[in-house]
Amino acid sequence: MAIKFILDEAQKKEEAIVQDILETIKHKPKQDDNVKKLATFLGVVFRTQMGKKALKKEEYPAQPEILKPAPIELEKTEYLVKLFNTPVGILLEKNKDKYSYTVMEPQEDAKLVMHVKNAVRKHFMKNPAVLEDAKYMQAQTARACKELGMEFNADTARRAAYYLKRDLLGFRRIDPLMHDINVTAIYCEGTDRPVRIAYKGLPDKTETNVTFTDPKDLNTLINKIAAFAGASLSPVHPVMDIITNGFKIQATMGIGGISSKLTIKKL
Repeated sequence: MAIKFILDEAQKKEEAIVQDILETIKHKPKQDDNVKKLATFLGVVFRTQMGKKALKKEEYPAQPEILKPAPIELEKTEYLVKLFNTPVGILLEKNKDKYSYTVMEPQEDAKLVMHVKNAVRKHFMKNPAVLEDAKYMQAQTARACKELGMEFNADTARRAAYYLKRDLLGFRRIDPLMHDINVTAIYCEGTDRPVRIAYKGLPDKTETNVTFTDPKDLNTLINKIAAFAGASLSPVHPVMDIITNGFKIQATMGIGGISSKLTIKKL
């Protein structure tokens, strides 16, 4: 049987008065300490009145309770994130009082990946779906291995395909971080500096083993995000601050020897 809660007229009037005061405080341009204390107290009173019986005066809390994520107690946490049908290992490990975050991707041969990338780039620009064509990717990888004097097998082609998809379709080096639901923010604070993250349950930024060593690599990612979001970056307008597809993205293109920076927060 449905139960309908009906507030008496006196309580309704009290809540209306409280709401009016809160609205007045909220829109007031300058708030001194007394006003802030009053707003805090009234906020507690208002939340207590809604859907509850009024508490006695001595039972009111001194200030609203702030809920924080429970801290992670484990010394080591290991799990997998799946990217482009490839498992990527994640290791969150505590060393003394600090945590570190390690991404374990498939073994990479940078020369081979770049060789295959250059071979398929023209076809990719016309049709990105070529990266999903297993036979095409195997043929291109086999050709690259032959030209580089490397041994070819199916696993070599799979690893090369992963890195091409990560770099051309995904978020490049930070793609595993973007797909980890435990990561709530990513901070790229320049080249040759470890990318740091905000991780659920941890109070401080956590250092990762992900690093942009080439300024072009970081700039390519920033320009890619800008193009996707319809934003424009140039030496005249080097700053981007946008919200798109559930992300708040802030970026600055490096000028005059200053390194580019990128921050991505998941909303």
